[in-house]
Amino acid sequence: MKLEAYSKTWFSKQTKLYYDSTRTDQSSFKKLFNNFFDLPYELVFRNESYQSSLYNLLEKYYKNEEIVKAKFVSTNANCKRNFTFFEFPVKNSRIDIVSLGDKSFAYEVKTKYDTLDRLSKQLNDYLKCFEYVYVIISDDRLDEVAHMIPTEVGIYTFKDKSTSLNFRLIKKAELSSHMNFEYILDLFTKNYLKKYFLTENRNLILSQFSIQQINKLFKLMIVDKYKGKNVSH
Repeated sequence: MKLEAYSKTWFSKQTKLYYDSTRTDQSSFKKLFNNFFDLPYELVFRNESYQSSLYNLLEKYYKNEEIVKAKFVSTNANCKRNFTFFEFPVKNSRIDIVSLGDKSFAYEVKTKYDTLDRLSKQLNDYLKCFEYVYVIISDDRLDEVAHMIPTEVGIYTFKDKSTSLNFRLIKKAELSSHMNFEYILDLFTKNYLKKYFLTENRNLILSQFSIQQINKLFKLMIVDKYKGKNVSH
């Protein structure tokens, strides 16, 4: 989904999240809106024609996960070139951005509003089923998360205090050496196992298909399942 195609509902939701946030002085935020648009807050909040301005305002003052994800997929070369979508479940984790082409990429976003309690587990889960894994974090959290990031995971940072979102590649991801193809097969539903392997028997699949074949069919299954759903293009 291109940035310009984001729905009024999405922008309204993000704006309301900021407006209702306990971190925000609501009267100051309302005043900011009135000064920025020279229109009452209630009108801007409901008017579809102001989506672009709303996004710019949120990008400047409220860099939450949704804003970061939207900007990243619209500017990152892999995401623009590949089949890219948001929110892919991996066991008890959920990948923020998945990008699939000849290779598979997983991106986990952590802003200042997000807890880091599960970051290490999330990244290790992603390394089991995606070839390249990245974390996207605000630059002021880099030192804080450095010890949580596995060696093979790449890092992008952005400046939270900047007026716009720009991403800097700090470390390039390395090809995962932890890919687990039993783990990958667990991400297939029974219907998709039958469709791509003609059987539900995982032991049989592992004996008859190479690692390369399983990985290729895994990517095809994801595209099949998510095409048209919350995708960037």
